[in-house]
Formats: sequence, C-alpha cells, structure tokens
Amino acid sequence: MDGVGQLSRARCSHFEEMKKDLDVRIATYHNNNAPHDLVLLLERDMHNVLTRLGSLRTTYEQMVFGVTEFQRCYLETLGILDYLEIFRPRKNGLTTASTVANCVGVITSQPNIVQDFFHAGIRVWFCRPKQPGSFPHIIHNVVAPFEPLSFLCLDKADPPFCVIYDGPLDTSVKHTAVHRFSRSWLTYKDPFTPNPSSSIQSATNKSLTSRASASSQAFSSRTTQGHCKYVFSNLAAAF
Repeated sequence: MDGVGQLSRARCSHFEEMKKDLDVRIATYHNNNAPHDLVLLLERDMHNVLTRLGSLRTTYEQMVFGVTEFQRCYLETLGILDYLEIFRPRKNGLTTASTVANCVGVITSQPNIVQDFFHAGIRVWFCRPKQPGSFPHIIHNVVAPFEPLSFLCLDKADPPFCVIYDGPLDTSVKHTAVHRFSRSWLTYKDPFTPNPSSSIQSATNKSLTSRASASSQAFSSRTTQGHCKYVFSNLAAAF
C-alpha cells in the first residue's frame, strides 16, 4: 500500500498495463464487428474500478474487493473475446482447432454440445445418468471424482459478504446479479440525509415494519414457483 487505504502505485501501474493491452484488443474487435454490449459494459466497469483503486482511499477489505473486481472484469472480458474471436468461428466450421484450450471447459448432458465444443477445441465433460443394472453405454474407465476441498479454497469470506443471488448456475440471471452488485457495492452514507427525531423515527420504524411484512409475504408467494431469490441488503435499491 501507499499510505493508509490506497493501493501501491506499482500495483496500479501493473493493472494499467494489463488494461491497455486488453483495450487494444477490444478496439480491434469493435473496428471489425458490431459493438458488443457486454464487452462495452465490462470495459467501462474495469476502467471505473481501476480509477477507484488508484485514487480513492478505502478500508483494506474494500481495497481487496476492488482488486478482485478488476480481476473479474479482466478475465470475463478476456473470456468473451476468446469465445467471439477464436472458439465461435471453430464451432461454426470457419476455422479448425489444432490444440485443446487451457480452460475449465463445459459440462453438459447434450451430445450436440459435446460435438460443438470438441470442434472448438474446448474440454467437454459429458454427463450421463448411472442407471441400476446393465449400463446401456460404452464405458472405457471408471474413476473417482476429485474432492473440491483438495484443490479449491472453500473457506467462508472473512468478513462475510451479503448473498446477492441464490438459484440455478446456468442462467443469465446469475450474471446479471453479479454485474449489478459490482457496480453498486461501494456506497457511503448520504451526508445530507436528515436525522429524524425519536418520535418520528419510532413511527417510521412501525411503518417500515408493516410494509416489510407485507413485502415479505408477497415475495414469498412469488418465490414458491422457482428457486431464484435475492437477499436484500442496504444495496437493495440497486436491484
């Protein structure tokens, strides 16, 4: 750190160099193709978070979160550009893959998706149900799955973050929740908000409690139809 609450200049300069290289690639893509909304959004978010890291003094936890935000924006942009420029043309038969990409890959139960990503040069994990009795498929080998605890950090965040999404992973709703939260997580108390008297505060609390109860009942009736919920916090207005 440089002083209290500010990321070191050397670290910021390294991030800036990474961003400049990626900006060149983004500009090249947009010069040859129609603007891609998500790429533009991530480019702006990456610029904003880098500006905050270089100029805004924050708590250590906020600084760490800002660094991870830059990393997420950078990697997500890189992944989208790789897909648009490299892997999608391979899937469409315009180019041919000569190597397998060094990435996690895709998990699917659909044979056509297996074929598409095989042609794209991306690892594919083809999932099929294990049925009792004779197994109606060809099996080359049976292996034990890796235990995530041996390879990934599964410790809870300290201090913990609020839950912003709880639902299926294979939906754009999850990504939308992440993007919205990333643009609104760093907020401060409004200094121009008046402090009401105790009597007014008491009446306000009763009103809020009544409305919260009604809102909770309405929200519960909506969420009984599917597994997709948001945990509201002081950033609820952002959603």
